[in-house]
Amino acid sequence: MDLPLRSPLALTFLLASQGESAFQGNTAVLANALAVTGAHIGPLTLFSLGLGPWMVSVVLWRFLTAFGAFKQLSQSQAEAYRLFLSLIVASLQAIASLRGLVLSPTYSVFGLFFMQGLTVVTLVAGSFVLTWLSNLNSQKGLGGMTVIILANMLLSLGDSIWQYFANQNLTLSQLVFQVALGLLGCLCLIYVAGILYRAEYRIPILRIGVNTPYHEASYLPIRVTPAGAMPFMYGMTLMLFPLFVIQALAQLFPYSGLLDYLARHLSLTEWSGVLCYIVLLYVLSLGFAYYNYDANDLAKTLRKNGDYIASVAPGLATRQFIQSKVTALAQFGALVVLMVGGVPLLYGVLQGNDPQTILLSILIGDVFMLAGFFLDVIEQVTTLRNWRRYHNPI
Repeated sequence: MDLPLRSPLALTFLLASQGESAFQGNTAVLANALAVTGAHIGPLTLFSLGLGPWMVSVVLWRFLTAFGAFKQLSQSQAEAYRLFLSLIVASLQAIASLRGLVLSPTYSVFGLFFMQGLTVVTLVAGSFVLTWLSNLNSQKGLGGMTVIILANMLLSLGDSIWQYFANQNLTLSQLVFQVALGLLGCLCLIYVAGILYRAEYRIPILRIGVNTPYHEASYLPIRVTPAGAMPFMYGMTLMLFPLFVIQALAQLFPYSGLLDYLARHLSLTEWSGVLCYIVLLYVLSLGFAYYNYDANDLAKTLRKNGDYIASVAPGLATRQFIQSKVTALAQFGALVVLMVGGVPLLYGVLQGNDPQTILLSILIGDVFMLAGFFLDVIEQVTTLRNWRRYHNPI
């Protein structure tokens, strides 16, 4: 299926304004950040909002349910509330995208408010269509929503690399050297990402009453980076969400100095915004690690299956033992995420706030994330191929 990710909408009644930008800060940095959510800036398209609204609603919903709220709802009711939350987020993001657009004189008879409302409805509908496609791919395809994000990130990565070298006054020898150095750095980063992605801590488990040559090979695997690439995806989404809210409010209060101040200092081109992003990455790294490896559920599963960890009593002791291992690996995984996604960005900002340096810092995290996405898809393909090798003996 060929998705028109970059095909402009036929909304000729809205024109871009030359004197106003929808966001503060460097456009290339923002475009690269939005690519993580499947969105992009530039000419409005059906899928301009990407999967950002759905991703924000997922995080907010998990936050609400973590404190016991809405836990008594049925699955259909919970899904309805989550979709309604996604509708609110998508509407705010669509309204924020309208700032800097003016009405074409040809369609002035309909009024600016009506035409902007039509654009908001179109963008929100596109976001829900993209969410539906990602869910459909999760059920019947490979990679789930990451495939859509992967395609958009590859397009954005190519644009960012081209823009980086286009803004440099380099001789041929300097260009060849920088390209070779960049390729070498990417290969090293992909190699490290592959090791960290596949590395796992194995807790040996035993089964009551079973004594075979194979029981010694049984183990409970916990990845060294238990959160995976999720902190990068959702971290950038949540970091951009306040900017969308601010820009939506700026539609009502266009001359507010407070909104302008907040938008400027929450940008990834400012050290205050980068520090907020680093804190967000750390919190999400721990949160997704505990979500992916729930010690309570793992302990219950072991007890139900008749498995146990050597020298550890079943029940509470097993849960505490698993929790301690998950916590240690979660801290290590958070450190890796910060070293790849946070520290280079902070270094780029502190080096004089050069947009090219900041863009290069973001690209480091993007390459690490792309490697994780590709490895995840490869793992799914390998699992399917291995499953097809086994034939039903009956």
